[in-house]
Amino acid sequence: MPVAAASAAKAPAAAPAKPDLAKGEASYAMCAACHAADGNSAIAANPKLAQQHPQYLVKQLQEFKSGKRENAIMTGMSAALSDDDMKNVAFGWPKKAVPGAAKDKDLVALGERIYCGGIADRQIAACAGCHSLMERASRHSTPLEWAVCRIQRDTVDRISRWHSARTAFK
Repeated sequence: MPVAAASAAKAPAAAPAKPDLAKGEASYAMCAACHAADGNSAIAANPKLAQQHPQYLVKQLQEFKSGKRENAIMTGMSAALSDDDMKNVAFGWPKKAVPGAAKDKDLVALGERIYCGGIADRQIAACAGCHSLMERASRHSTPLEWAVCRIQRDTVDRISRWHSARTAFK
């Protein structure tokens, strides 16, 4: 093998292009119609994007575009986006904190214990006894809560669509 070919074969791959934050912020206007200008959607069906990791958002957009994730609206929204467009939007939109999100880790842990188990010695029932995960996730106080509720909502949606398709032919 010639020396030039051998050195070219060992050349490191080019670094991925950095996102264009200005283009991303400008493109986010389309997203803001459902997800709110600051990413804190007040509608439970539209996930809050505030404080989500950009890599996570890119992955979700790619999965909507490829059909791996099913959602008629998001499939349509992502169809025309290139990978660079997805990176620009995910990294460039104006990020704001989730309103009311606790910053004190001990306070968050206490709230989770009360939510799940109540306060037995004071005869306070667990919040979860009456308030579903879906309602809790509508405020998206943590990414984990959002993920759990998103899975639950997607599962219910898929089962409903499957059931509708089965009963339509009877």
